[in-house]
Amino acid sequence: MRLTSIIQRVRRRLGLPVQVNVEALAGYMATAAVKPARLGSHDCVSFVFEGIREGWSLDLLDKLRYQGRRGAVERLRAAGGLYEAISEHLGQDLPMCELKAGDIAWLPPSNIGLIMDGYVAVKYHRTLLRVPIGSVASGWKSS
Repeated sequence: MRLTSIIQRVRRRLGLPVQVNVEALAGYMATAAVKPARLGSHDCVSFVFEGIREGWSLDLLDKLRYQGRRGAVERLRAAGGLYEAISEHLGQDLPMCELKAGDIAWLPPSNIGLIMDGYVAVKYHRTLLRVPIGSVASGWKSS
């Protein structure tokens, strides 16, 4: 386990603000931007949850992990869809005013993005989109 993730975990337990690892997040975003989107391997779920792991040292993907397109379809179908799968894992969604950088934004009808300072990063084909925060109504806390 990396020292930074141990420090982040202790800060979280003590109720202290968790700091973002800017270098790790920037490196991850640069790599993720050029990967083609593919359900089951480089999709919105893996983009968001891997971004949270790199930037905020939180590994939330364990219960949503799946292998390949077939695994993704089966997992999401069993839950009733992407929204339901995320809600099952992280609880009820919250209004945007209660969320912060490092949390997860819901983008209907079936996409999620990573909330950053001032925008939401969304994986789209071979690029990342910056969606204005004001156009997102709800999402989930990552911590």
